[in-house]
Amino acid sequence: METLATVYPDSIIPLPQSPLLWYNALTLFKVQVISMPHPLRLLLIWLGVLSTLSFLLYGWDKAQAKLHRRRIPEVALLFCALLGGSAGALLGMALFRHKIRKPPFRYGVPLMLAAHAALLLYAAGQG
Repeated sequence: METLATVYPDSIIPLPQSPLLWYNALTLFKVQVISMPHPLRLLLIWLGVLSTLSFLLYGWDKAQAKLHRRRIPEVALLFCALLGGSAGALLGMALFRHKIRKPPFRYGVPLMLAAHAALLLYAAGQG
């Protein structure tokens, strides 16, 4: 069976191997989200959807780069991260080793993640 760790052996992020670990983590996450106040839940869903989209865009762009095909513009990748996908963008950068040398990505995406984390903490304090 092929796992993420075998597909991306040079990844700097340790990846769990067991599907049961993924299932348990997602179940715990689902229970925690259901018990949250409504605005915080919506914000978390927004950030999760945009992070998933960002992650997929970074993976697609890396695949296109390897095949020497048409790429996703850098501004689109950064804008998706800015709108709320910074966690997925940072994960995609680390996992795919993509855009890690360019200053707007190297410094901008972690700053966006810090801003989104601050927004989440603020929203959690309001609820």
